Amino acid sequence: MDHDALGDGITRDDVIDIIDIIGDKIPDSVLDKIIKIATWNIRNFGGSRDNLHIHYIAEVLSRFDLIAITELKEDTRDLEKVMKLLGPYWKVIYSDSNVDDKGNEERIGYLYDGRIIEFTGLAAEADPIRENFATKKQLTEIIDTNDEDILNDTDKEELIEILDRIQVSTDFPEYVRVKEFMKKIDDEFTGNRGDYAKKIVKRIGKFKSTHDWWRSPYLVSFKAGKFDFVMLTVHLRWGSEHKIDENRRINALDKLADWVKERRELEHVKDKDMFVLGDFNIPEVDDGFWNAITKHNLTTHRNITSDDHGSGFVENKRYDQIFYDTVNEHKIEDGGVLNLYPSQGDDPYRNITRERFVWDISDHFPIWVKVNVE
Repeated sequence: MDHDALGDGITRDDVIDIIDIIGDKIPDSVLDKIIKIATWNIRNFGGSRDNLHIHYIAEVLSRFDLIAITELKEDTRDLEKVMKLLGPYWKVIYSDSNVDDKGNEERIGYLYDGRIIEFTGLAAEADPIRENFATKKQLTEIIDTNDEDILNDTDKEELIEILDRIQVSTDFPEYVRVKEFMKKIDDEFTGNRGDYAKKIVKRIGKFKSTHDWWRSPYLVSFKAGKFDFVMLTVHLRWGSEHKIDENRRINALDKLADWVKERRELEHVKDKDMFVLGDFNIPEVDDGFWNAITKHNLTTHRNITSDDHGSGFVENKRYDQIFYDTVNEHKIEDGGVLNLYPSQGDDPYRNITRERFVWDISDHFPIWVKVNVE
């Protein structure tokens, strides 16, 4: 940390209160052996903060080696100031901003110490999984009009009967999933040309996404020590407790879990070791939101789930998380929530009240894990 880098006269003594609060809560890194990964929703992290608050934020970020930042805004002037304070070895990668109202002009960013962490080439927004949909009329027509030398009338009648038994999609009520029809052909069709039938129906329809991320997750690959890994950071939609709203958010988490599983199973995937982290807006451990994202063996460190406070000023809420597959549990040696406002009585900061802290610094706390990279 170089508190002189901005030339604003602010020194380490001016932010000694947050330095004292952090204390020794975050373990040391060991080059090529131990790294600390964190995620932090820095509220409206754009270009409007006072320099004093920029120094506070930089002090927190400097305690980690790789930080996924959510609520990074289209205006990156505050981030650029933080980079100057952290020093020339620090690097940043961030996504394009979502400029519409629902995207809130937000980016996702990765801030990392280049002496410890290496970027290995992959940086992309995660597209939702698309599926091929077609109407029953389209599928019936392609079957009916096919060459009788390949599919005879009996074959065609049987295929149409199979199609009639398939329920239309709840996502697109006029359509059926072509993949489902193809599976039914495998399971139920008694004719000799099932492979050909699947080939012709596969050509019909339109690929559609069954959900909207709200804000696109951001996928970036890194290496530390001997450990190659991928970070997928999300800022999922906040919503009310209305049942329809809750179901929409649970569905997004469910689809995200499926996306992670399918990606890790690809033959030529960049790396199967993945951290899925960020602001999931999950209220509680083991609720419907939690169970949706963890359904395919994603887990987190026990110190994060057992923390009495949670990840922000609203106590016992589990909005922010760092998930990883259970096969990597042996690499996670420690973890926790860095509570930046531990006092419920007197204000622990000389220059920031509790009411202002949630705006000047953040209403979320960093979540972190200690990772063995040997």
